[in-house]
Amino acid sequence: MRRTASLAAHSFAGQCFGPDKAKGDDVLVELVPGSLVICLADGVRQAVPLTSVKLSRGGFNQTQWQFQWKQDGSNWMVILSDTNIQQKLLSSPPVGLEKEIEALKSGQRKSKLFSRLGWTIITLIILIPIALLGLFWWKADKIAEWGVEKISTAQEASLGNAIFEAQKTGLKLINPAPAQSALEEIGHKLTDGSSYQYQFYINNDPSINAFAIPGGVIVVNTGLIKASDSAEELAGVLAHEVQHVELRHSLKGMVKDLGLQALMQFAWGDYSGALPAQMAKDLSQLSFSRSQEEEADLRGFDLLVNKQINPKGMVSIYEKLEKDGGKPAVTLLSTHPDTKTRVLQLKERMVNTHSTTKPMAPLNIKWAVVKASLPQ
Repeated sequence: MRRTASLAAHSFAGQCFGPDKAKGDDVLVELVPGSLVICLADGVRQAVPLTSVKLSRGGFNQTQWQFQWKQDGSNWMVILSDTNIQQKLLSSPPVGLEKEIEALKSGQRKSKLFSRLGWTIITLIILIPIALLGLFWWKADKIAEWGVEKISTAQEASLGNAIFEAQKTGLKLINPAPAQSALEEIGHKLTDGSSYQYQFYINNDPSINAFAIPGGVIVVNTGLIKASDSAEELAGVLAHEVQHVELRHSLKGMVKDLGLQALMQFAWGDYSGALPAQMAKDLSQLSFSRSQEEEADLRGFDLLVNKQINPKGMVSIYEKLEKDGGKPAVTLLSTHPDTKTRVLQLKERMVNTHSTTKPMAPLNIKWAVVKASLPQ
């Protein structure tokens, strides 16, 4: 039954449920003053006093109006689904249903309010993580720096040790006495007074490389020691790596790469689980920015001068590695940007600091003995 267009203002087509109408019969309903009248299919008109009718919302998404009452001990209900008719009744309530419809309007307003609130919460739940991710990648450097600032030196050392333990399986650490002693002597001279407790290790690897782990672990390949012609040249590379630790370049890079997961774990002080292994893996793929390399070079140069170690060694080892940069065994500078410019900057630094530096005695290390102690 769909005869809405011909119905009077307070009449509508609905579905009626009653004792013998479990599936719902299409009926015509008239709302006359004081009564709800059902026009059944057999022509019988059934009048119900509006005082006994309860009006409420129901159905999916609460879009139906349900007129319910009891008659002869049985439950009856008429459903109005036509929203246009609902709007007409809302704007012009039938006599006797004013309070019911006003309550319905109030409930409708609350329902819309809660619906909007619910959708707003759901939207926020979905959008906030996306917004945080977008913000993180947009301001990754700044957020990484902020996150790193929250990590104490002691916490960084614990994290660095965990990373080093995770990375040991891929290293061939050796401890030849002359080379290890020389490495530690130079290293401790450079890091004396630092808030980090540095550890220095030799890795039996022919590639010319060295790397620093957050917290103060520095690993030097035998290839680098063999390529160095003096203790000052090794000191030049160590000074560079020390600055990566002091300036927390590695830690910032890892936090930036690992993203919110790392920040959340750091925020809770959790340095366990898979994080160190992931950071160890990340360390091998980590590359510093041009500005970070330049900063480590220049700060490392100044560190050498302050520690009375001739900075010419840093320039000469860089020049040497630059010439051999195309060889597969040289990895120290191959991943670093614009080596020629860096060498020129160091030479300029040397000219500018020459007048303020005193003559520096060479490091008292028998370099030939150091190199001879390494595996051939």
